[in-house]
Amino acid sequence: MTELGRAGRPGAGARGSRGRLLALAPLILAAILAACGGSPAAGAGGPASTDGAEATSRAAEARDAEARRAASSEMAETPYTAEQIRDATRAGRTYVFAITAPGAPATRSTMRFMAVSPEGALIESEQADADGKNARSEPAEHVSWEDLRRHAEFPRAAVTRSEAKVTVPAGTLDCFVYTVKLPEQTSTFHFAKTMPGAPILVVTEKGGQVVRRMELLSHVAGGPTKAPAASEAKRVAVKTVMKMGGQVDEKALVEALQPQLAALDPCASLTREADAVVGSLNLQLTIADGGAVTTDLQSPVSDAAKRCFDAAFAAWKLPGVGAGKAMVLVELPR
Repeated sequence: MTELGRAGRPGAGARGSRGRLLALAPLILAAILAACGGSPAAGAGGPASTDGAEATSRAAEARDAEARRAASSEMAETPYTAEQIRDATRAGRTYVFAITAPGAPATRSTMRFMAVSPEGALIESEQADADGKNARSEPAEHVSWEDLRRHAEFPRAAVTRSEAKVTVPAGTLDCFVYTVKLPEQTSTFHFAKTMPGAPILVVTEKGGQVVRRMELLSHVAGGPTKAPAASEAKRVAVKTVMKMGGQVDEKALVEALQPQLAALDPCASLTREADAVVGSLNLQLTIADGGAVTTDLQSPVSDAAKRCFDAAFAAWKLPGVGAGKAMVLVELPR
């Protein structure tokens, strides 16, 4: 949501590739502070005394706390708490969105949680053409869970809340719906009830016409927290990896590989045609920050199988497993 949670908030227009909006809560807070008259000045007769400075500081802190409480009361309740977003997010969590607007080329926006901690997350954003080509990554930034919660915070007076079942390319989900009406535009945010985090659909209208639409193409939960998910592969399996250097998380790597193994099944068949005895293959991975992978199949296979494996490996992405080198044992069950 660092990019996507803000991207659809009211008043964004099309300001740059990230499409970020101004955070409304800080603006309201600033207005309240200004109405309070600012910090008291030191006495006119000379420098303030130490006791006077301490008193001034305490008074300012009290006003700030009151301003925050007042600002919070002006904002609608968010769809998720910071704790809910934190608990739903693991390293490797990835959103991919399609963004369309009349008169402009369609684009694809990706948000990856590179690392998570109790305090917050390191998030990388990537913009690309609609087909995923010409990807442009932006420097990762660290945000707190509270920051992410506030990206879905809107003025109470402008919000109408409801519920609906919403269908996007990523699936059909029950959602909390926030319709935010401002003088210049209306934006509708759909937050999946079972997916605390970024909205799965944002539609912005002006004058009754849709001027921007952002919908979820895919979502990867990240992990691991449990045993690796079952793979759809029938002729290959990966259960064993060995870290060779860097910060590779072995368990996370096993889980991240599972949904990508099915593409190796045809290659395993080609391997069996040339060698009915081989039981496993050694594969060395070099994983870069962001999940890009370089592979080195170190076991001999036929030329046809090698071409097949190389083509399948070229599509692999392993975000959230750490950068470094690892040896993977690709099993070929009989």
